Amino acid sequence: MFDLKIEKIIAKDVKEVFQSLKAGKLFMNCSADSNTIQIDFRVGGKYKLDFKSHKVSNWGEFLEIVPDKKIVFSWCQTFGLDQKPDTTVTIELFPDGTKTKLVLQHSGFKDQAQCDNHYQGWIGGLTDLSTEMEKGSVRLVRRYDLPVEKLFALVKSGNLFGDMHDVVQDQKILIGSDVSLSFLVREEGKSALEITQAGLTSDAAVIASRKHWDLVTNKLGEMIG
Repeated sequence: MFDLKIEKIIAKDVKEVFQSLKAGKLFMNCSADSNTIQIDFRVGGKYKLDFKSHKVSNWGEFLEIVPDKKIVFSWCQTFGLDQKPDTTVTIELFPDGTKTKLVLQHSGFKDQAQCDNHYQGWIGGLTDLSTEMEKGSVRLVRRYDLPVEKLFALVKSGNLFGDMHDVVQDQKILIGSDVSLSFLVREEGKSALEITQAGLTSDAAVIASRKHWDLVTNKLGEMIG
């Protein structure tokens, strides 16, 4: 079996970090669709996540919860027929002055490649979670099976995103004063849209932002087919 371990310092106290985890914000920052997340946060409670970009779902059960200290849950994910590895995630929180040291361990992988893929996912999610909590900035990346120039043209010509300015062909569009759209090449014939919104001054604003952009990107995916 293969395991991974990640440590992250977040400039918030343990109570606030724990509440963010309880609300599923780490899942959201790992690109789970905020409008599909189901969480029954108690020992024995279940959760379910949909990752629209990857066209997979995750589910599991909370195995241990120690308020402000520890969360343990099982992790199952659809990778294809008869491929449902049941691994375990343990998150521990330690006070570090006015900050929090978060330690995430994910164990039980059947091969190194899946372990490495999840390492990258958790690293990105923890980085975006800390940025969201510390600076009020939300970042979403959604993948599409469309060349970057076609994705750019579709976004620019549609009415899903609002008033646009500072347009850089096939690369970037700004919306208002605080939203940036970046167009990323994944591989031949595939691309990704990165949405960043800054200046969110409350938890309610962060939640509303995520729900809004998830709805918009889902509609974009429906247009692409």
